[in-house]
Amino acid sequence: MSQYVLYQDIDRCIGCYSREVHCKANKGLPEGPRLCRIYEVGPRWVGTAPRVAFPFIACFHCENPWCVPVCPTGAIQKRAEDGIVFIDEEMCIGCRQCIYACP
Repeated sequence: MSQYVLYQDIDRCIGCYSREVHCKANKGLPEGPRLCRIYEVGPRWVGTAPRVAFPFIACFHCENPWCVPVCPTGAIQKRAEDGIVFIDEEMCIGCRQCIYACP
């Protein structure tokens, strides 16, 4: 089975946080917990110039995701064919148990 991941070219990221905004807007989420995060790392000196990195942290699509068994409605599932963890938005009640369970 193939395991998919999200790739971020950290050298091109400018730290605009648009991924976080898009994630919340796309899912219609209120202020508060975030399903994905961008962290600011630095600044650190590279040669004579300061450098800041903005790594993007999203769903890891774990082999045995902790979020799946805690979902009270079964909205979070893992596809057997490709290992992608997804949320069935029709079944999701917004309880955020998945967020609290995620390592």
